[in-house]
This record gives sequence, structure tokens and C-alpha cells, in this order.
Amino acid sequence: MRSPLILLALCASALALAGPARSDTITLKPDVHMLGQWVDGMVLDGKSIWVAETGQSSLAQLDANYGVARRVKLGGIPDKIDIGRDGALYLLLQIEDAVKLWQQFPGHPPGKAIAALDAKSCPSELAAGGGAFVWVLGGCNGDNNGALLKVDTRTGTTAKVPFGAGSGGSLMVRQGEVWVGFDKLSVIDEATLAVRTSDIDSKLGPQSFFSAFAAGPDVVYAGIGSDTAKLVVAIDPATLRETARATVDQTINTIVADAQNVVAFGADGRIFVLSAGRLELQRVINLTLPNVEPRKAMIRNGDLLFTDFRVKNETGALLVLHGWRPAAAAKP
Repeated sequence: MRSPLILLALCASALALAGPARSDTITLKPDVHMLGQWVDGMVLDGKSIWVAETGQSSLAQLDANYGVARRVKLGGIPDKIDIGRDGALYLLLQIEDAVKLWQQFPGHPPGKAIAALDAKSCPSELAAGGGAFVWVLGGCNGDNNGALLKVDTRTGTTAKVPFGAGSGGSLMVRQGEVWVGFDKLSVIDEATLAVRTSDIDSKLGPQSFFSAFAAGPDVVYAGIGSDTAKLVVAIDPATLRETARATVDQTINTIVADAQNVVAFGADGRIFVLSAGRLELQRVINLTLPNVEPRKAMIRNGDLLFTDFRVKNETGALLVLHGWRPAAAAKP
């Protein structure tokens, strides 16, 4: 007969080998910082956060307490926004029936249009590259005009990578490559425009689509939906193969990641906190606010920040969550 001490040791060993702890589900009340009408894209210029206020044609510069320090009025409707290596803000600006690629240096208004885009191609996503280029993804449902545009920010000249039929999806620039989720996954070399494609979409169910990207040091994370599944997937940048996945119950609008966690924001406001790399579900966060529609997010000073398209009627907000990390992933 085994002694109690031996049995205790065996139990401890079994628990150690049992795998990661199960996830928890909590409800958190975010700090709400009211902004303008129909809030969408958000970017950090190194000092200030800038938010696109789509419904009132403006960019809001936030202060250290996330209040509006000033607004830059624009001559059209802003949407997606990114920051270039030159420190300029770049955004898609709809002006009547045209779409302009707009350049706005934070300390030197007014901005200017640097390229005119074909509105009939439905430009929907943009990302600033590592050099003097901005990338724009466009495509209309049912048409054969899907394409990625490489726009020179100095001259406005463009180069095109066609994708054919499809609709605009997700776009991200990482380490000299442009990641495009346009019905399928393609990765384009920034310099040569050489294209690598992945068959990952064919393994994820019928009618799959990419809704969000985020980059880790050695892995890329994607929100992918299909007729049969809603997933967060980890992808090896070298092989473009899936290395891990997590099943969620909402389409993912945006993803952020750091060395500890991957945070995926559901279209209906639920937040999924996963382990970096392995994508083990660690925490599900429900919010006290109803009808939250996340658009863009970031991790800053230990807090989780994300824009809410219209938290009240047509008015949007920046929402801030404290204490969102699972205990096992909290910083020491």
C-alpha cells in the first residue's frame, strides 16, 4: 500500500501534466471616453492617439487622459487610418463620389490628397509600409476588379497587384511583406511585388474570409470566418501554414497582440484573451455596455484600448479596460 506522501506526490505530478488551466469568463466595466459621430480607425503617432470620426469628417487628437485635445476638420469622410514611417497619418477619404488617399502630418495641418483612387474599385483597407509607400486594398462583391495598390507617398504614382473576383478583406504590413486577406491569403513582397499564396482558407470551411490580422515577433494572427466556423488562427510567416487555432462564437473585428497575449474583439463586443503563440483560451470578457461594436484596438500602458463605433445613438467612444489580463498572464 502506498503511503499518503507518495499519493500526494503522484497527484501533484498529474496536475502538473494536465495542461493549462481552464479559461474564465468575467464581466468588466470599461472607462468610456466619448468622442464624435461614428468612430472608426485609431492610431498612435508615438505621442498622441488619433481617431477617425467618420460621421463628422474629422480626426480627433487625444490628450494623456483620452480627452479630445483638438480636432482636424477634413473635407471628406475618413475611415481607415495608419501611421507612416515619415510620421504622417494616412487615411482613405471619401469626397463626394471620389476616394482620395490623404496625408496629414500631425503638427502641420492642413493635409493634402496624394493620390486619387477609383471609387468603383471599392477601396476599403489601407496600411502604411516600411518605406515611402502606402498600400490600399479594394474590391467589390461580384466584380473582377479586386487589387492591391502600392502608392508612392512622394509622387502619388501607383503599382497594382490584381486579385480578380472577390471583396475587400484585411491588410497588414509586416517585416517587408504585405499580408492580404482577400477571400484567400496572399503575402506580397514590398519591393518586388512577388506573391506567395496559402491554401489555409480551403481547410477552414466553405466561404471563408479574413476579417483581421495582427503581428507577433514570429507569428501572424488572423481572424477567419466561414459558413461553419469563427476562428482565431496562428500562421507561420515562413510557410504560411496554420500552427494553432482557437474557436470563438463571434466574427472577429480586430486583433492586438504582445509577447503575452492575443486579444480578439468580437463584432458583437465579446473579447477573447488567448495565449501568445499557442492560442489557448485564457479569458472571455463580457462588457457591461450593450451593443458594443469594436473597430480598432491597441494595448497601451498595460490597458486595453478600443474604439466603439457608436456607443450612444450615433456617438462613438474610446473604451479603456483595466485588469483585463488573466492572473497567469499578468505582468510581475
